[in-house]
Amino acid sequence: MTVEGTAITAEVGADGTFVLKGVPSGKFTLVFMVDGVKIGEVPIEAPDGSKVKITVKVAAGKLEPVDMRVENPGSVGTPAACVINGGRPNEGVELEGTVDSGTWQAFKMKVNGERGSALVDVTATEATTYKCIGGAKTDTVDQCKALVAAGHPKVHVRGTLKTCDGASALVTASEVKIQKD
Repeated sequence: MTVEGTAITAEVGADGTFVLKGVPSGKFTLVFMVDGVKIGEVPIEAPDGSKVKITVKVAAGKLEPVDMRVENPGSVGTPAACVINGGRPNEGVELEGTVDSGTWQAFKMKVNGERGSALVDVTATEATTYKCIGGAKTDTVDQCKALVAAGHPKVHVRGTLKTCDGASALVTASEVKIQKD
């Protein structure tokens, strides 16, 4: 395996592990080869000081990326890889917290506990479920949507984490539940 455009190489073990040292930060491409024949490439973008963990498998002579994580070591002054602890773009996420600002269509959410380190932007216009919890069984969807306001005590969001970095995150909600007072 080589880092395209550099002299950096590594042998991939039988278990699929390898270690690269001295890889420059920024954008680069890992090129995987078997017996001198290229079987695949994996483009990478990693900020300075990051650790990249990749899982690949080879099937029918072709490389298949299975998982890739870019992790920041979390040093002082360096933003975390994602403001949602354990969050990964394009994967499902469930969050609980309070509404900081916005309306039912799009709001900023303060996540409870240690799960989030900054406000999370939530887009909820495509949510298939929007309901009140703890209220009358006759509450309408519109009544529940009207409760989304700054400082609302409890909101639960399930959806897809679209983007995430050390300063911001965007979730497209599929389900929003509002706790009635």
